[in-house]
Formats: sequence, C-alpha cells, structure tokens
Amino acid sequence: SRPQNNASQKQQQTPVRLAVTLLLQHPELAKQIDADLPNTDVAGLPLLKQLIDLLKENPALSTGAILEHWRNSKEHTFLKKLAVDTLVMPQKACLNELQNSLKRLHSRPTEQQIATLISKAKTQGLTKEEKNTLNALLKHKKTGFKRDIPL
Repeated sequence: SRPQNNASQKQQQTPVRLAVTLLLQHPELAKQIDADLPNTDVAGLPLLKQLIDLLKENPALSTGAILEHWRNSKEHTFLKKLAVDTLVMPQKACLNELQNSLKRLHSRPTEQQIATLISKAKTQGLTKEEKNTLNALLKHKKTGFKRDIPL
C-alpha cells in the first residue's frame, strides 16, 4: 500500500485502538489518566481498561514487559502489532491524542442516546421528558462534550 493510504488509515483509528497503541508505545502516559472510562460496549474497551490498570499498578513497565504480561492471551498478537505500529504524530503530541481519544469514548454514549431519541421522534414521537432530555443532550453536544474529566 502507498504511504498516503497508510497515513489516512492511522487517522481513522478508533479511539480505543489509538489509546492502546499510545499506551503500549508510551507507557508513561498512563500516569496522566485520572478519569474512569465509560461502561459501554465499545470493542476493545475491556482491554484498554486492563492496560490502564496494569500501568497504574506498575508504572515502570516497558513495552516489552507489557507484551510479556499478555504473552499467553488471545490479545497478545493484536498488542504486538500495535506496539510496532507507526504513529503519524510527533512524540510530544501523544499525550494530547490520548486525552482526545478518552474524551471521545466518554462522548460516545451521549451520541448513541441522541441517535436513539431522534429515531424515536421520527417514528413514534417523544414524551415531554424525552424532548427535554434530547434538548439537553444536543446542547451538551454543541458545547463539544466538554466535561469535567481530569485527564
């Protein structure tokens, strides 16, 4: 594949995949994560939570030690690939990218709730309470999902 395609694939990474890649390649970034991850059914989220917990309990782990921790698991091959994945960003931007990925994970449940309410509004109509909820969610979305999430 051409490098141009490779770069565009990297930019389209899911927030979970990018966060895992960043933490594998820069384990020291885990010290900067203070917020809990949302409880959603996002693919890979349990692995990301386990990785963050591992790094918080063992802050001096290297990439090799992280991979060794998962050596006999089904995730090992996937993690090995991410550990050597080429990131298309300067190293000093990694913390910001990690924070953005985690913020996107927190906004995802809100997006799903908005979509559900809009769909219901089109087919069945909404109760007054649902309309108020939708308006609040849309207002929240308009402000860019700014939350008091200390990352």
